[in-house]
Amino acid sequence: MDDPPEHRLTLKPNNTRRLRGFACPPVDAVLLGFAVIGVVLLSLGSLGGPGKDQAIFTLIGERLAAGQMPYRDLWDHKPPGIYLIAALAALLPGAPWPAMWLLSVVATIGMGFLVRMRAGTTAGCSAMLIVTVLAGPGMTETFAALAAAAAVAAGRRPLLVGLLAGAAWATSLQFVVLALVMPLALGWRMLPRYLVGCLGIVAVIAAWLAMAGALPAAWDTIVVYSRIYLGLDRSQDLPQLLPLVLMLLPISMCAIAGRARRLPSVWLIIGTIAILMQGRLFPHYGVLLVIPLAWLGARAPSKLQLQALAGTAALAVLVVASQPLSAVAANRETGDWIQLHTKPSDRILMWGHEAGIYLDSDRAPAGRYPYLLPLTTPGYTTSDTIDDWMAQLNARPPAVIVDVEAANPFWVDGADFLRPPPPGSAGGRNLDMLAPFRWFVAKRYRLLAIVDDRKIYGLIE
Repeated sequence: MDDPPEHRLTLKPNNTRRLRGFACPPVDAVLLGFAVIGVVLLSLGSLGGPGKDQAIFTLIGERLAAGQMPYRDLWDHKPPGIYLIAALAALLPGAPWPAMWLLSVVATIGMGFLVRMRAGTTAGCSAMLIVTVLAGPGMTETFAALAAAAAVAAGRRPLLVGLLAGAAWATSLQFVVLALVMPLALGWRMLPRYLVGCLGIVAVIAAWLAMAGALPAAWDTIVVYSRIYLGLDRSQDLPQLLPLVLMLLPISMCAIAGRARRLPSVWLIIGTIAILMQGRLFPHYGVLLVIPLAWLGARAPSKLQLQALAGTAALAVLVVASQPLSAVAANRETGDWIQLHTKPSDRILMWGHEAGIYLDSDRAPAGRYPYLLPLTTPGYTTSDTIDDWMAQLNARPPAVIVDVEAANPFWVDGADFLRPPPPGSAGGRNLDMLAPFRWFVAKRYRLLAIVDDRKIYGLIE
C-alpha cells in the first residue's frame, strides 16, 4: 500500500508513536476540533432517540443480550455484526440507545483518525463529517467504515487485514466490495492468509447462527428477502440522492486532482457499480465510497483540500439542519402510556415502522416481526408467513397493539384499520394479506386510546 503523503505528514520521527507496528501520528488540534463538530452533528441528528432503522438494530441487540436470536426470534435483514454491537451497548450501564450512540461516536472519530494516517488531516476530517451525515449514529455503515479504515491502515498484514475486512462485511453488506479489492494491496502470495482472516470471521458467525438454529432464518432474511427487496419500486429513493451527491462532491474534487492509485481506484469503481446495480440511492450507501475518495485525494493541492474540508463542513451543517426530526417525541409519549397501562412482563405489538416504541415503553415485542415491512412485501410475504405469525400471536397475545399507520394522513377517516403502507410508499412493500390479522384484532381487542394519532388497542380479558 502507498505510504502516507509526505507533504501531509510533517511530524518529526520522535513525535511518531508506534503501536504493534503501526505508525501513529499524535492527534492534532484540527482533527480534535472537527471531532467535536462531528459529535455535535451526531447529537442533532438523533435528538431524543434513534431513527427508524437505528431503533430496530438497538431493539434486536437488546433482545440478543436478553437471550433471543436475530433472524430466528426477531426478523431483520442486516448482517449480524450490527446486532452484536447493539448487544454490547445493551450490556453497558444505562439505556441501550445512549450507549449505542456513544459507540457510534467512538467509531466515527476512530475512522477519521485512521483515514488521517493514510491520507492526511484534511481527508480524515472530511471523511469523519461525511460518515456523520450520510450514516449517523447506530447505522451499520458507521461501524463498518471503522473496520474498513483499520484494514487499510493495517498495511501488509494479510491475516489482520482479512479479519478487519471480514468484520466490515459482517456488519454491512455494502463492504463486500472491500473484501474483494483488498487482495490487490497484498499480492497473491499473501492471499491464503488473507482468506483465512476474511472467511474466518464469516465462518465463526455462521457457526454461531447454526448452533442457535438461526442459520436458515438468516439466509432467508439476508439473502432471499434482500434480493426481492432490491427488485421492488425504487422511485421513492430519488429524493434522497441530493444529500448523497452534495456530501461526496467536495472530496470527489480532491480525488480528481490527486494522484491515481490502484487499490482506491478499483475500490471506488467497483463500489460505484455495486451501488448503481442495487438501484438504491440511500445516502448511507455512499459511506462505501468515502475512504477511497479520501485516499485518492491525499495528494491533491493543499489549498484545494482545505477548500474541500470547509465545503464539507458547511454542507454537513446544512444537510443535518434541513432533515426533519423523526417521530421520537411521539414514540416517547406512546411509550409512556404503555408503561403506565401495562406490566413489565407484558409483550406489545407495534404495527408500523417505529420500533422505538418498544425501546421507549421498555416492553418486549410480540411475535417475530418488530415492524410491518416483511409482512407486506410482494414476492416475499405469503399466506404461510401470515399464518405462522398469527399462530405466534394467538399462542401469546400482545397486551396492547399500537397502530402507527393510523397516524398516516394518506388514510381517510373510517378506512379499514391496521393497513399496509400506502400505495407508492415503502419501496413497493405494501402488499395487503392482513385479513387474518384484522379478524384477530377485531375479535380480541378494543380501542383504548389515541396517542399522537396512533390508535392503541387493548386485549379483552
